[in-house]
Amino acid sequence: MAERDFTFCFKGSRDYVHGTDMYNAMMPWLQETCAPHIEQIDLAIHQIVRHGLTGTLHAVDAPLEGSPAVVLRFAAEGTRYKATFVENTTPVDCRYAYDEDAIAVGAAIDVPTRTLHIRNASAYSAIEVLVALNKQLVQHVVQGPGKWYFTRLVLQRPLPSVADAAIALQVTAVMGARMTRTALQVNGQSIGEMYFTKVAPA
Repeated sequence: MAERDFTFCFKGSRDYVHGTDMYNAMMPWLQETCAPHIEQIDLAIHQIVRHGLTGTLHAVDAPLEGSPAVVLRFAAEGTRYKATFVENTTPVDCRYAYDEDAIAVGAAIDVPTRTLHIRNASAYSAIEVLVALNKQLVQHVVQGPGKWYFTRLVLQRPLPSVADAAIALQVTAVMGARMTRTALQVNGQSIGEMYFTKVAPA
């Protein structure tokens, strides 16, 4: 099956590869390799990644070998696939600015209903906008020490543009105060769910 190496830059002061950069790199590869229109997307990030990734495309029922850092299941033209991504030894030797706090400026957060609403004015990509907004929301909804990581994304199809879009998020589940599930809406349309996981401070 198809295979590709991915290199990344760190976002801001982070020392790990951000899940948003993984999504933005992986989706075009899958669309080029399998079909332009993919659906039933389930992206799961299983570990913190600090190097490049090697992606391999498999049939969905192929057994998992080893412990991939990321697994992405999807369908294309009626066929189910699974892409696994293993951390390789390629170092990350670049970084770029990412002002995630600016993305959430003007957001209306209501803690009792666990919701966030905003008209997006950011030029960042859809996944960057949604992850930054969800981080703000879960930090308000679930208090306590620890760092939140974006760890899973479930979509019917690839993310739409969020340029000047009305975005609504709602935390629909808090699991053990260390995992959250958030429903995503763009311009009134449900597009999927995002999961965050909290890691306790060392």
